[in-house]
Amino acid sequence: MDGRACFTPNIIFTFISFAVIVGFIIVSATIIKKGIKGLSQRNHNNHSPVLTVNAKVITKRLDVIHDTTGLKECVDFNE
Repeated sequence: MDGRACFTPNIIFTFISFAVIVGFIIVSATIIKKGIKGLSQRNHNNHSPVLTVNAKVITKRLDVIHDTTGLKECVDFNE
């Protein structure tokens, strides 16, 4: 050998280009497949009958805990 590496830059560039193209095709196909499946499910749901069910409210919450800042506070709607 004349001291050069086994892989020439041309082979590496070709391999990386091929891998990027294959990855792009796989990602694109997955997005298209999920989109078609979502539209199919939406169409199925739109053609399903709507069920009307009577419901009775038993109770409502009086204390609600909000934990957006790390602090817990109770809100009393009776005041």
